[in-house]
Amino acid sequence: MIGTSTSDNILRRCAEGNEFSAIRKIFNFNPSSIVTLKGNSINKISDLYGKVVGVNIEASPYEQLMALISDDRSVPLEKGFFKEYPIGFGGAAQLLNKNVDAFLAYTTNQAIDVSLKNNDTKEIFLGDLGIYSYGLVLAFANAKSLKQNGLTEHDVVMISEAVIKGYDKGLTDIDNAVKYLKENDPLLDDKKVREGILKIGKLNKTVVYPHKQVDAWIKETRITDEIRNNILKLYTTIAWEDGVK
Repeated sequence: MIGTSTSDNILRRCAEGNEFSAIRKIFNFNPSSIVTLKGNSINKISDLYGKVVGVNIEASPYEQLMALISDDRSVPLEKGFFKEYPIGFGGAAQLLNKNVDAFLAYTTNQAIDVSLKNNDTKEIFLGDLGIYSYGLVLAFANAKSLKQNGLTEHDVVMISEAVIKGYDKGLTDIDNAVKYLKENDPLLDDKKVREGILKIGKLNKTVVYPHKQVDAWIKETRITDEIRNNILKLYTTIAWEDGVK
């Protein structure tokens, strides 16, 4: 009924026939990046030529890199120009042990694992290269479903504002934010949680994508212009009329 996802996933779910009443971005940025070390001299996509790159072919960063390579004519390379090394949802250990020259990751998780152990960490953000996507959004089911569960249009507004405000407060009061998260999961690493909050806060304040171009990198025939436009509108409006997608 109400949940979090990524903007590209919401777009695909809509193409499958799912309906939403509202969507609000929590991460203004795309957290997908290429993580490497400064000494590896990888500063752009073409520098990956002949390198060993850690990947998870089922994760979004891999899909996004493939879309970038196939769509960007300034990168005259095809899939297979670097050697793929499976890393699952890891990557830090393989990079630091020099099993890979770089790896595809989520900046708010795997990249932090590297930066906590090596000050020479370098990242190439796929969002900086034109892969515009919101890394975390709050999505509400269609109005009919919300009404059946006693939720109103006003509730949508209040819940959205509360979640976004919570992320903002986490940045201004990191000590209590870390304390709260640790109470719910004692195994969390304090330093990693703290760095993650700081990183999210910085990226949210500095990264601005052209909203109309968000997820334009997804080239699927089932995703029509009408579907794209309807979804983009839901980031600033609420479709409370039954039958409005």
